[in-house]
Amino acid sequence: YTTLFRSLESRRRFTEAILESIPTGIISVNSSGTVQRVNNALDQMLPDTGARSASRLEDLFSREDAGEIRYLMNRARRTGVSSQQLDVRTASRTLHLNVTVAAVERGRNAGFVVVIEDASDLLQAQRTAAWSDLARRLAHEIKNPLTPIALSAERILRQANRASLSP
Repeated sequence: YTTLFRSLESRRRFTEAILESIPTGIISVNSSGTVQRVNNALDQMLPDTGARSASRLEDLFSREDAGEIRYLMNRARRTGVSSQQLDVRTASRTLHLNVTVAAVERGRNAGFVVVIEDASDLLQAQRTAAWSDLARRLAHEIKNPLTPIALSAERILRQANRASLSP
């Protein structure tokens, strides 16, 4: 019995060490919707919420965002896994989050693991790349009609220089 307990305790500490070291936010929610645990990454992602002391999703998110996560939990209860992108407004900025909810087991008594990845930097990089591409294409379109105009002006100038003009 003692060996089994030590083994289980060792596995629990190992799992907690993994959850604390990953850069993705993790929320453990029991079947009644009570937050059991959040990891350090979520606490850093949502510093204004006091994530470590949260007991409900509403402690971490607005009522609307918590409702979306509860909807994902109900879907995950039936399908196993459900995900969605959410734009979450904090006091200082808007976060673009990829939220995935996995049911620990199917059925009414299922607990959930909510995985939250901040895609704000990725989205900003995609926007920057899109604007850069747009600027490159726009510069090409502006330059494109100017080339024939410049060539025509050079041709007219050459012809004018060749022609003998009377004073």
